[in-house]
Amino acid sequence: MDLPSNKRFRSVAHNLGHHAASFLSYLHPHLSEACRLAGLAEVTIDLRALDLYPPGLPRLRPLELALGGLRSCFVAQLLHEGLTEHDVTSATLLFTFRPDKDEWFSGVRSTVTRSPGLSFSYEFDVGGRRMLL
Repeated sequence: MDLPSNKRFRSVAHNLGHHAASFLSYLHPHLSEACRLAGLAEVTIDLRALDLYPPGLPRLRPLELALGGLRSCFVAQLLHEGLTEHDVTSATLLFTFRPDKDEWFSGVRSTVTRSPGLSFSYEFDVGGRRMLL
């Protein structure tokens, strides 16, 4: 059996991060509002968790719905690349909010890890710029 190429995992990390940073994810401004209410400047979303809702954040219905859409996007990205959730050992999105920016701004770091521990990360800001890490 051939192992999937690293290119597939890079693609998932890139596309997932790009989606999460976009307004089409509907995470903005709900995630920043929940973080502000909890007194947090950053939060990690574990896409492999049973409940994507980050612990310690107040429950906001629009954020719950957006996180459900985020899971669907993650699964769709995997399927598009010929992968399954079992091919990925870890998939996270780290959102960072700055006090000098409004609630629509965040930095997003998308990381996808495959066995044997190879990780692929991309950073985005809501303005759409990307950096390979």
